[in-house]
Amino acid sequence: MRQKIVMLLFNDFSNDARVLKEGKTLAKAGYWVELICIQDYKKNILPQVEIVAPFFYVTRIGGQANQYAIWIISLIIGILGLSILGQFWIAVAGIMLLFMSFTSKGHVFIQRTMTVITMAIVARSREADYFQAHDLNTLPQAHFAARSKRNKSQLIYDSHEVQTSREGCNGFIYRKIEQFYIHKIDLMIVENNTRAAFNKQLYGFSPGVIHNYPEYVTRMVGGQSIHRLLELSPNEKILLYQGVINPGRGLEKLVEAVPLFQEGTLVLSETDAKKRSCKQWLPN
Repeated sequence: MRQKIVMLLFNDFSNDARVLKEGKTLAKAGYWVELICIQDYKKNILPQVEIVAPFFYVTRIGGQANQYAIWIISLIIGILGLSILGQFWIAVAGIMLLFMSFTSKGHVFIQRTMTVITMAIVARSREADYFQAHDLNTLPQAHFAARSKRNKSQLIYDSHEVQTSREGCNGFIYRKIEQFYIHKIDLMIVENNTRAAFNKQLYGFSPGVIHNYPEYVTRMVGGQSIHRLLELSPNEKILLYQGVINPGRGLEKLVEAVPLFQEGTLVLSETDAKKRSCKQWLPN
């Protein structure tokens, strides 16, 4: 009988190669894999349930449904506060919550809070042998699902980044949250040996390492040569970065180092379902 692994991911799984490869590998290894991820209310609606591969399927939560839930909850709080409980401040709280949902920052905060709560409840409803949190923003939900059951499930923490220094995140807050949960997990996974060593320096233990390599293919079908695309000599050496191009990944340092190159070309390649781009910097 197949054991079940429930993964938690705080994006819509439209372009997450690491999670896709892990899920497919685990399914091939004999596990049932369910990925609980979110429905981004700003993007096109994706299937609520999606079969990715045999024994590997996706459940998406949140999205526009959370927005309607916020309005309904706000109205219920206001009505209860005034007409039933007779509590003025409860009614005010309901009205403030309703108004917050129409402001940009308030809307984002309430949406994320509702999504976190929904993800935790949905994960808790699953019977699984393992719960795997992809990054720190799903670790509290996975911990709740794994530890609130009578038969405790194994809790795995897969940290794709250095969580205490991610772009757009408060390092101090993330550090405190990670410190709280780090010794409550059964297994931690990181992407390379450098991050494993950094984790040992922070918390005193070395996590397992699963490198984020591309899937192995025996024969390339289609595609286009980078040398031909950029009109480079066939013998030109290429230093390739392939992934999301955004701040916080050290790419600025790579570009700054280009004048020091004695040979070769730096190529930054960003690819997703909607956008394909290739940028190059040549040595002086």
